[in-house]
Amino acid sequence: MTKMKLKFDLLLKSYHLSHRFVYKANPSNAGVGVIASATYDFFERNALTYIP
Repeated sequence: MTKMKLKFDLLLKSYHLSHRFVYKANPSNAGVGVIASATYDFFERNALTYIP
């Protein structure tokens, strides 16, 4: 798992400098709302530029 995490960290560091993510949450129920909230938090914590 550590090896996979390191590769993902490298992907984030190289990708977010020149790209933006488009994330459209599905407004269907509370469970999906929790996932959307966690996704937005993830983008913020990793300094990823996104379009809501």
